Amino acid sequence: MGKIGQFCNNQYQQHQNFILYGVIGCVTTAIDVGIFTLLAHFNIHKLIANTISYQVAMVASFFLNREYNFKIKDKVWQRFLSFFIVNLIGYGFSQLLVFLFITKFGMNDFIGKLLATILAAICQFLFIKHLTFKVKKQEAEVKCEDKCN
Repeated sequence: MGKIGQFCNNQYQQHQNFILYGVIGCVTTAIDVGIFTLLAHFNIHKLIANTISYQVAMVASFFLNREYNFKIKDKVWQRFLSFFIVNLIGYGFSQLLVFLFITKFGMNDFIGKLLATILAAICQFLFIKHLTFKVKKQEAEVKCEDKCN
C-alpha cells in the first residue's frame, strides 16, 4: 500500500465512528428531508412536517448506528432513551433553525431544512458518541478479553 493509501487507512481508523456516523447521517437525512419535502408538498405545516420526518429518521438512525457503527447491542432501551433525549434536544435546535431559516430569513424549504439538519447533526454526534454509545472502561476490557481468548 502506498503512502496515500496508508494515510487514508490511518485516517479512517482514527475517525471511523465519525465517518460511519456521517454515512448513516446521509442516509437518515435523505429519509428526513424526503419525508419533510413530501409532507410540505401536500401543504402540511412546516413544523409538523419537520416533527414527523425528524422522528422517523431518528428511529432509523438509532438502529443503524447501533448495528453498524458503534456495534453496542446491550441495554437497548436505556441506550434508545439516551439517544431519544439527545435527539429531542437536537430536534428543538433543528426546529428553531427551520423556523429561523425558512420563516424569518426566507430560505427555500429544502435548503433551510438541509442546513438545519446538518448543524444539528454535528452537535448530536458528540453527545451520542460520548453518552449514548459510551462503553465503560471495565466493560470494554471484558469485551477485549472475550475477543482475545
